Amino acid sequence: MEQTYLFERSTNPIYVYYREIQSTDLHQRTITESESVLNFNEVLDGFEAQTGQHQFSELDMEPNPEMLIDMIFNTYPEHDDQSCAMLVNDFCSSMMTSARQEGKYAVLIVTADSIFICHTDSKEKSITKNVDVIERLLDTDNVNKYAEFRQQDGETIVRHYERHQTKSLSGWLGISESQISYRDAGEVQIFTEIDSSTCAFQYTRDEFEEKFLLPEGNYELIEGVLRTPNNEYSVTQVNFGMRSYDDTEEFLQDFHSLYYEVKSYREHFNQVASSMEPFQSKVYDDKNYVTEGKNGRNLVLKEHNDFNIVFASNKIEIAESWLVDLVQRFNDGTETQIYHAGRPFSKDAFKIGNFHIYNETDAKDLQKLNHVYERMQKAGTSDQLSNILSYVIFSVASDWLESPLSHFFSQMTEKYAKRLDAEGVVLRDEDEIIEFKARDWFTSANNEDTIADRIAKEIQGDTRLLVGGIDEEKQQIKPIDGGRFDSERNQRIRDKVLERNGNLDHIYFQKINLHNGDCLLFVFSTQTNDFTGLKEIV
Repeated sequence: MEQTYLFERSTNPIYVYYREIQSTDLHQRTITESESVLNFNEVLDGFEAQTGQHQFSELDMEPNPEMLIDMIFNTYPEHDDQSCAMLVNDFCSSMMTSARQEGKYAVLIVTADSIFICHTDSKEKSITKNVDVIERLLDTDNVNKYAEFRQQDGETIVRHYERHQTKSLSGWLGISESQISYRDAGEVQIFTEIDSSTCAFQYTRDEFEEKFLLPEGNYELIEGVLRTPNNEYSVTQVNFGMRSYDDTEEFLQDFHSLYYEVKSYREHFNQVASSMEPFQSKVYDDKNYVTEGKNGRNLVLKEHNDFNIVFASNKIEIAESWLVDLVQRFNDGTETQIYHAGRPFSKDAFKIGNFHIYNETDAKDLQKLNHVYERMQKAGTSDQLSNILSYVIFSVASDWLESPLSHFFSQMTEKYAKRLDAEGVVLRDEDEIIEFKARDWFTSANNEDTIADRIAKEIQGDTRLLVGGIDEEKQQIKPIDGGRFDSERNQRIRDKVLERNGNLDHIYFQKINLHNGDCLLFVFSTQTNDFTGLKEIV
């Protein structure tokens, strides 16, 4: 069967303009040969697979781009380079910072009855004149978003598409974000088997949110089962937009990431991470943006109503002002929703203290750290003890969690280390989890075996934390000479403790460096009742 298209395209000349977003150099190409025009139209037809549509009169565009579009249509086949350049520039100025990175291009195509403009990724750092750049830029895998204004039957129809939902294209067109057609949009189809026949339950995105996600909804999709108010069905497959899922949990993770509008941040993180080499200064992760250098140019704008979006990594440093705010929230017990853009989204958050982390992780026993946090939140806990306990929580979590999320916790650890005072007061009694040990308890031991014996006797139980370098009677910090406990010696002591306590899941023996070369020591251990083997994390 011969393929049909939404519109029949003209074979009149085509004018193409393109420029890199970061550059001001506008390149032009004119296509006049009939065969080339037809081939080029086939490229444009490839974008018809999924598209949203509006009347031009329905848009609330700014006056300038609206006027330029009218001028370009009215003057064809003559074409005013200045009008085309101004339209490209206006489109580029609407792009968010992540869309302005090196290798990102804007392309304008003018035909007899169509104006097509798009944002595309060359997938390379630069494009030379020795290759056919237009075909590559217009590859459907490279185009991130586009709008086409087409004259038809005396009206102008506007088609639009985005790979991921953002505010730039919708803002430029003057429509709401929800009205943009994007790759992951579409109906949800849940396929089940009923009496040996395949049956599909079909919902729009809004219907699925209302029935399955909102509190008043009474539908459930869980572990391969669809539950309705009247029955339940075994699910064989879920289709959503252009994707099919054999696993309902995988579908739900994707749908939730769209529902909470965090999916595009994964792409932003990958773009920043892959572009680290060209940056001349450090990259900083602040609450509302990611910048090159302190107070430098914005690389990513972070605008989210539900989550604190984190970009911290081994090369991206959390801005000091945001660290201060995060520390304050953690100490005060203020609930804080966090999503790290470098890790897959999880609809089910794990908790560390009052931080709710919406990322996937294979780490176990994170809830054991909350036993320490609960002690920290008790009335009468001094600032110094809060800093020590927070250091332990973030230090252990950074070891347990996967990169780059682990780097967020390690940077929080470093912040708490800077807050410690070698002369601080603890002001807290010991309990069944936390126990203080004076420096002599560690330093008076003749050898590492003696230290290991002492520790092994003290850490029997589910969750235990020993803090060394605190005078138990005066409840004051009396630090230990840090030179006596280097990392290699601490590792040997830890291994000896592990030999003596084989029923423990995790044992940490680490030092907390203070400003003057002294240190505190801490031992943190966990044990589960259903012990089946030793799980070591060093």
